[in-house]
Amino acid sequence: MQGQAPDATQHQDRADRFWIAEILAPALHLFAERGYANTTLSAIAEASGLQQSSLYYWFPKKELIFRDVLAVNRVPSSLSMNCDGTTSRRR
Repeated sequence: MQGQAPDATQHQDRADRFWIAEILAPALHLFAERGYANTTLSAIAEASGLQQSSLYYWFPKKELIFRDVLAVNRVPSSLSMNCDGTTSRRR
């Protein structure tokens, strides 16, 4: 129905997207600046303005942040990014 207030689930979805975006933007900067291996969850949490425990709620592993950064920034599927910071092209 039009004009109806969003339900709690819709509100939570927006909140989730907000916090994930607040984590991914600084993570992208850190990965670009330091590389995957030299970027820590602690550094991402600090750059995001979160405590590490809050970051772990959203992303329990650095690899998950890295994959979401790639997905959000639409890295071409033909370019495979490895968690060790190397790249390889798929043929």
